[in-house]
Amino acid sequence: MKKNKLVSIIIPVYNGSNYLKEAIDSALNQSYKPIEIIVVNDGSIDDGKTEIIAKSYGDKIRYFYKRNGGVSTALNYGIQKANGEIISWLSHDDLFSRDKIKNQMVVLAKQPEKTTVYGDSIFMNETGEIEKHKIFSNNRHSTFVGVENFFPLNVCFASSLLPREFLIKHPFNEKARFTQDNEQFYNFLKNGYTFTYVKNAIYFSRNHSERVSVKRMDLFEHDTLAFHRIIMDDLETTFNVVFARKYYLFSVEKKNKYSVYLNICNELREFLKSKKKFGVLIRVKSFFVDIYAKIGFALRKKILGR
Repeated sequence: MKKNKLVSIIIPVYNGSNYLKEAIDSALNQSYKPIEIIVVNDGSIDDGKTEIIAKSYGDKIRYFYKRNGGVSTALNYGIQKANGEIISWLSHDDLFSRDKIKNQMVVLAKQPEKTTVYGDSIFMNETGEIEKHKIFSNNRHSTFVGVENFFPLNVCFASSLLPREFLIKHPFNEKARFTQDNEQFYNFLKNGYTFTYVKNAIYFSRNHSERVSVKRMDLFEHDTLAFHRIIMDDLETTFNVVFARKYYLFSVEKKNKYSVYLNICNELREFLKSKKKFGVLIRVKSFFVDIYAKIGFALRKKILGR
């Protein structure tokens, strides 16, 4: 792969006047060239504030306005408009480290086909200060390949560089407003792609009260169940016992924090029993995972206050 392929950074934005300028600046300040920056205004209703910020950059960026439809629709719109072979997603309230794309492209250029690269995600607060104990990184594996390695979810999908050709054929799920990143990560693995970790390629993710993930738990539950149905359909068609067990154990851990996973656990348990692949070992392991998750969640709540 050539090192100097054009990378299209797509910034979907809705009512983003608080943080959009910082996001665009972090994209413009990338040490890697060539890049193009595409800002897609997903029908903001903020008296034109988002549009004013975007248009103030003139021809430094490409700006588009569309009717509101959610992040996935804005991403798909931007991908359609992009000229680059490589797509990079940057949420309007997040930031890139200066050498993120450069470091990733150096590694990507050495990889075989059907390889993507990702990096660390470090969480920050509303003012951009780094939050302690909030580094989302992959410490156990340098690569992810095969759906059996999908769980546990310890890849920040938004930090990835993705081939536009694949995204054109497999667009983001426009019905999902919460799980579109996980669904697409799963889709890549299902289609034989490998995710390779790159150091010093940091995606700064901002925690703030206006995020959909904070305000709309109903969407989280709806999208989680819809994604679950996709996974179950795949398991019914092509049973992968390793993947099924990991998904079950992941759900056992998550049910201590999110009630939606309780029914998922029950369905998976019955499913595994029907396949005669559940066994005593997975029962014992799930018991300890449950205890570990409860203790871990309680400690996290005590330390972080949530």
